Amino acid sequence: MGSSTGQNSDGPFDARPQAFVDHQLLFQKLPGQILVLKPDETYTLLAMTKAFERSTLKPASEVLGRGLFESYPEDPNDQEAHGAKSLRESLERVIRSKKADVIPLQRYSVEYEKDRYHVTFWTVENAPVLDEAGEIIYILHTVQDITEWVKFKNLERVPNSVDLGLSETKNDIELFFKAQKLQRDNDDLRSGRQDILANERENFRNLFRQTPEMVCMLYGPDHVFEFVNQAHIVALGFDATGMNVRQAQPESVEVHGLLDNVYETGVTAELREIPVTLGKSLRYFNLTYSARRSSEGTINGVMILGSEITQQIVAREAIQTAKDLSDAANASKSNFVANMSHEIRTPIGIIIGFCEILLEDNMPEHERREYLHRVIRNAKSLTRIIDDILDLAKVEAGKLELEASQFSLIELVKEVVDSLSERARDKGLYLDLVQESEIPELLQSDALRLRQILFNIIGNAVKFTANGGVTVKLSSAEENETQVFVVKVTDTGVGLNRGQIERLFKPFVQADGSTSRTFGGTGLGLVISLRLAQALGGDIEVVEYGEGLGCTFVIRFRDGIVPRGRKIIHAEGEKRASAQENRLDGLSILLAEDSIDNQVLVKRILTRSGASVSIVENGLDAVEFAMMNDSAFDLVLMDVQMPKMDGYEATRSLRKAGYAKPIIALTAHAMTDEREKTLQAGCNAHLTKPINSQDLIATIRAHFSQDV
Repeated sequence: MGSSTGQNSDGPFDARPQAFVDHQLLFQKLPGQILVLKPDETYTLLAMTKAFERSTLKPASEVLGRGLFESYPEDPNDQEAHGAKSLRESLERVIRSKKADVIPLQRYSVEYEKDRYHVTFWTVENAPVLDEAGEIIYILHTVQDITEWVKFKNLERVPNSVDLGLSETKNDIELFFKAQKLQRDNDDLRSGRQDILANERENFRNLFRQTPEMVCMLYGPDHVFEFVNQAHIVALGFDATGMNVRQAQPESVEVHGLLDNVYETGVTAELREIPVTLGKSLRYFNLTYSARRSSEGTINGVMILGSEITQQIVAREAIQTAKDLSDAANASKSNFVANMSHEIRTPIGIIIGFCEILLEDNMPEHERREYLHRVIRNAKSLTRIIDDILDLAKVEAGKLELEASQFSLIELVKEVVDSLSERARDKGLYLDLVQESEIPELLQSDALRLRQILFNIIGNAVKFTANGGVTVKLSSAEENETQVFVVKVTDTGVGLNRGQIERLFKPFVQADGSTSRTFGGTGLGLVISLRLAQALGGDIEVVEYGEGLGCTFVIRFRDGIVPRGRKIIHAEGEKRASAQENRLDGLSILLAEDSIDNQVLVKRILTRSGASVSIVENGLDAVEFAMMNDSAFDLVLMDVQMPKMDGYEATRSLRKAGYAKPIIALTAHAMTDEREKTLQAGCNAHLTKPINSQDLIATIRAHFSQDV
């Protein structure tokens, strides 16, 4: 990449026949989607690259010599088609200002067959080519198809989109620029037409300098840069004119060998997606190396044409990364669905099976009671699975609400440990609780959610431990003037490796997919526990782990993080009533419920507790009965989903009519917004199905504490 050898003072653009050969060869090989337009009223097409011809799906023979907008009409039925209008305005700006004009994003309906169109997106540059007097003689219309890039940007908003791919932006091209003049033979040139060649040579010079594609001419076996255009200077970061390629790019050893081979053999080299380190950045290019030949046909140099494709490579890699992440997420969700199906169908199968057995006659009482306990245990297991799914939906939607209460942390942890002790004993494991420091008698937080976290973490430790046992250590510390409580759970179980740790707190994922078959579970417990701990001002982390070595989970949360607010009466917040307090003697209750099975169940619970129950099957009847018999009923139990009129509307109608007695909502919806919706409609409390008898009675008694 040294200077010119001195044989040609004007480089490749002097008046010798070699210049004519170089120009024509250069245009035949120049990459890019380019039109040469005449600056007349119709913008007549004078020349077109093969790349442009391929991108528009129309042969050059059909459009050269015709007007631009006549050749490429827009779809008249496309209401969003404004490409022709914006293009015409851009060309008019070029003619007025004699400066290049860029359309960053143009939507154009391309006609690929008569009256058949497809939508593409382009980046467009219209640049004037000026003569020595400063007048426009041509307009270079250069486009880049960015349809894939636009799709990629859309992919960022649609995580499950498939890989779109990126079209090649580098193609061999041929420029038919004023073909009759350029193809006059050497006899005409030698007979006094040198002025025409000189004029065309200057036009070519301007054309090369303004094209967005990289163009450079190398001369001789040392590959000396004779000519480089502005695009090449920008890409390389400096003007390499006068240098040989080994001086300009000493690190590009493979490029040196390819240039030597092209110079020696004359065989064109096409390089795709070549990584090139320029400065401190890695960039990518498509390059074409072609031999330059003299008028006698001997090789005397190499021509390099190229375009930078870094943006396309980055986009493609981003798409692939997004696709890989999407595939991984889909695989995790598929495994989760399969596992969830197993977790749900298993207790359902047990419930149905034992219920069928219970229908048999002459069953011993002890067997009947054992089977009933199995039915209840599996029904509760199924409820916990549903609660996990609902909790995940709440935390992912940012709708998790906390409820403050004062409670004893020591008693809460003891309660959880005691509840899991039987499971540990059945497996031959120890489950120890150790208090390592002083703990305040009472603290303020959400006891329900903390209990849920402890059950998940300690329960997992018991589940994944086959030998040895689990130790739970309770301590407190002060951080930033705030009391922080720490529960450390250490087990001697199967342990975890680093890869499993990284996946541990992600939705739908267990540490190892095989654990779902070996140990069961939905894969939701840990992610829910982490989000709950964060909501309580704390965190959960694994501090010690190793395959076969067990692991240690540390739960942290702060005192007083949950603000005191309106108390919402619901099943989880009520203290269990004693047998003596489990009475509703003297109360008359109106039950609005369309499910016959639920009617039987709720009526049975209430009548056994001493209440009298009347039943209606829809919201309209509930409003009518409550208003007509205002003195007859002490309370209304209102299902929210009923025919004719739902429970929300029925409650609003009653409150609007002046009904002041308690209304308790019954619903299978357990989301926070459903709870708020019932309260806003006018309900005094909210109970979720499946109905727990003690919760139902306790909630009713809470509204009649003076009378019952």
